[in-house]
Amino acid sequence: MLHSPAKPSPLSLKLPLSRPSSSRSFLHTPRPESPVIESSQLEKHLDPQTGAKCINQYQIIRELGRGTHGKVKLVIEATTKEFRVSQKYA
Repeated sequence: MLHSPAKPSPLSLKLPLSRPSSSRSFLHTPRPESPVIESSQLEKHLDPQTGAKCINQYQIIRELGRGTHGKVKLVIEATTKEFRVSQKYA
């Protein structure tokens, strides 16, 4: 069937080409940013209840990634039970 000029085709509709005013993606709800915590001292130990590896006040859940410059791990803070991301630079 040929295209009728009386009806605009979806391809001929003009859409605005503006970007969202925020620099963040509009596909997710923005979350408040938490402060970056840096530490120059490292205390490694095993959790006596679960046997999980711990670094300072964080329990390691799993490794998220690894690269040339370090590792990224998902951790949970022991006191607040909040999930965090830990980076170790080589």
